[in-house]
Amino acid sequence: TPKFYILFSQAKEYVRLNQDIKTMREMLIHYENKIDQKDQSEKNLNKALDLLYNKTVAYRRYYEWRIIHIERRRQQYALMLAKRFYEDKMKRKALVNWKNTVDQEWKKRFENACEKKAKDVLIQLGNEYELKYKQLELELLTANEEIARLKIEKGDQDEALKKAFMRGVCALNMEAMSVLLKNENELETTTTTSINDEKPRRCCIRKEF
Repeated sequence: TPKFYILFSQAKEYVRLNQDIKTMREMLIHYENKIDQKDQSEKNLNKALDLLYNKTVAYRRYYEWRIIHIERRRQQYALMLAKRFYEDKMKRKALVNWKNTVDQEWKKRFENACEKKAKDVLIQLGNEYELKYKQLELELLTANEEIARLKIEKGDQDEALKKAFMRGVCALNMEAMSVLLKNENELETTTTTSINDEKPRRCCIRKEF
């Protein structure tokens, strides 16, 4: 009986141990699974971290490249603007110089043309004025001759008028003298007649008184 009890106890202990082993094996499997899951999660996490790191590196490199590219484009654009500004400045300077040269050339041509035209006009005016001067000089000479002729004619006419006037004055004087003598004779005759008529009237008046 004690031996059986011992065997039973051993068997029971064996069963318990087997049960514990089984339980521990299950726990081991469970923990192994958990460990595997954790490892898988860790792998996934590491993979995600690696992917995120790679993305971060890629983004960082992309943005660095983009910044460098933008900076390069900015520098190129700035150089292009500076080059364009310089070219525009040189073009404006060349245009201003060309305009000044053209203006000076045209000014010189215009001055030469004006000077030539003025000389031609002056020569033409000089010829016209010389011709007019000669015509006026000829007209003045003709007018002086006409004036001299008219003065001579006027002198002759004045002399004739003077003689005619004197003849008229003499005729008027003679006529006036004849009229005056006639009037004096008529006055004397009238006076004598009046005196002769007055004497008989006076005698008649005295007789009445």
